[in-house]
Amino acid sequence: MEQLKIGYRIEQQTVLVGTDNPLPPLYVFGETIDTLIYNDITSVSSWMSIGMSKYDYTFCRVQSSLYVQSIGWSSLTENDKFVAASNFVVDKQYRDEVLTEEKQKMFWDSLVESSYAARLNRWKAAKSYMSYYLTLTQSADIATTTKSLSDDYVIYNIQSLTTDGVDGLFDWITSTNNFTTNGFNSKPYWTQTHQDNLMKILKDGLY
Repeated sequence: MEQLKIGYRIEQQTVLVGTDNPLPPLYVFGETIDTLIYNDITSVSSWMSIGMSKYDYTFCRVQSSLYVQSIGWSSLTENDKFVAASNFVVDKQYRDEVLTEEKQKMFWDSLVESSYAARLNRWKAAKSYMSYYLTLTQSADIATTTKSLSDDYVIYNIQSLTTDGVDGLFDWITSTNNFTTNGFNSKPYWTQTHQDNLMKILKDGLY
């Protein structure tokens, strides 16, 4: 996943703007931002607050991690350190600098709940995407085929043999590991476009 920046519009609306000359969006997200129009406000705090208006929790957490990697823990503000630690964006040695063990346990509960919600929303988006392109019979087939895998993904965050030690939903979609002959590409309704779009939704959180 590419590291994105968050831009905040420099010009503020002080009078009504005509429909023929509207101001650009208040916030933008991208690999680059136009610094003549936007201030770069990229930070862990911005990702875990403003970022949530556009992306899900897991996406924002990944972007926060990329941001920390790019500037380093010591360069973070105290607030960013707290937000990074409370969302488990950094290793325990850094979390211990700003959070007690009890606080970390409390925030872990929130992480589990928020991550589950993100995966559930991704799965809903994936189902909506596929059901639009498939017939009722095909939709029923893919639902039955992926029932166990999707439950493991949503409930337990089991994604792939590569990362989890067991075959997961991502293996089936990409027809890899133990799904080389009976994965998604064995279905008559498989297309490379469908495969790529499902992975964008489920793995990258772009939906």
